[in-house]
Amino acid sequence: MSAYLRIGTLFSVLFLNCALADTPSDLWSLYVEASREDPVLQREQAFHQASQQREQEARGRLLPQLSLSNTYSRSHQQYEQGRLLYNGSSHGINLRQPLYDPAVWRSYERFRELTEQQHLAIDDTQKQTALQIAELYFAILAAEDERDLTEAELQATQRNQQRIQALFKRQMAMLTDVLDADARVAELQANLLDAVNAAQTSRDAMAERIGRPVEEPLKRLGTQPDFNQLRRHEVDWVAKALQLNPALRSQEHGIAAAEHAVREAKAGHLPQVSLNLTAQRSDLGYEGNPSPESTNLIAAVGIQLPLYSGGSTRARSAALQAEQQAASHDYERLRREIIRQTRNAQLKVETAPARIQAATQALQAAIKSRQAAERAFELGVFNAVDVLERVRDEFRSRRDLLRSQYNYITQLLLLYRWSGTLSEQDLRTVSKLLHE
Repeated sequence: MSAYLRIGTLFSVLFLNCALADTPSDLWSLYVEASREDPVLQREQAFHQASQQREQEARGRLLPQLSLSNTYSRSHQQYEQGRLLYNGSSHGINLRQPLYDPAVWRSYERFRELTEQQHLAIDDTQKQTALQIAELYFAILAAEDERDLTEAELQATQRNQQRIQALFKRQMAMLTDVLDADARVAELQANLLDAVNAAQTSRDAMAERIGRPVEEPLKRLGTQPDFNQLRRHEVDWVAKALQLNPALRSQEHGIAAAEHAVREAKAGHLPQVSLNLTAQRSDLGYEGNPSPESTNLIAAVGIQLPLYSGGSTRARSAALQAEQQAASHDYERLRREIIRQTRNAQLKVETAPARIQAATQALQAAIKSRQAAERAFELGVFNAVDVLERVRDEFRSRRDLLRSQYNYITQLLLLYRWSGTLSEQDLRTVSKLLHE
């Protein structure tokens, strides 16, 4: 019976996998998978966990330090008069509380800034992952559009090739027309192979991010997608980016952490004050000699003032100051890049609707031009080259329209990513524009 159960389970799993392979995926579902499986994002999350623990470690050095000591001994002493054999023990508890330790406090402040920096780095990585998944998604659609349109163009060209060959047999077309049609068919067949490879390469790139083969069909844009529900209107995108971009804010915390590190190093010249409370009970005396059991309660304030460390404290401070300057330069470089990228994305977003409108009109004109050329060829007004050129123009216009729509969406998401406003809701909105 168990063998039959295993066979039934196997067929159930295979059936489920086949069903999933036929279920179309959209942008949101693939992003959810990437959020779970993307090693880049998981790496940043691991770094964040490590920074949280280091902050806790630094905070623990500010809190009371409690230690317990127990000593058990058995002593054998030899004298001229004889020997002495006895057992001894000593028990103690010590509490140490730093009262003034600037190096420890500034170390805690530094790790607190580093934790916040890593938290913002995760936010930036999540936004970057969302953008990259969207870019890969539409790259797959564009590659498969290229494949499908090339195949359709090949079929249309082959129909014209057959028509030209039939006319040639009736001496109504020239040999050059036949040769041009044959050359165009051969070119499209080669282009189709490249398009098939490009489509598979695009899916492999997506599979690398989500950790599984992407073999199911993907949902596509409708015939007249409403991009207005995705568009947000902002007066000053650059100001928004400088305020909200998580990578830039992460750099700000990195600079603050570097400043605390410099102050921590300079604290090596400052005194340290601590309170020590000790309780001890022992029956051991000097050099382990037996003594009556005694209890000692000690309260002490310790002051430690460093005088000279061979110049290492000053050198460490200078090195950390140089690292702080490097962090400031990185911040300025990133700030300038964000300004440039935000403006560039904003300009492309503003011109994208006009480009889509122009591509739509160009496609309509190309369809009419191809239809007119085919009728003119039948009447002997156009030659075969004219017809093939019109077919090529029509399919080029179809490609341009689809790519302009994909570019509009990705440029919008890119603008939101640089401005720090890209959210999961944006991906959900894009997914609503997709249909099976």
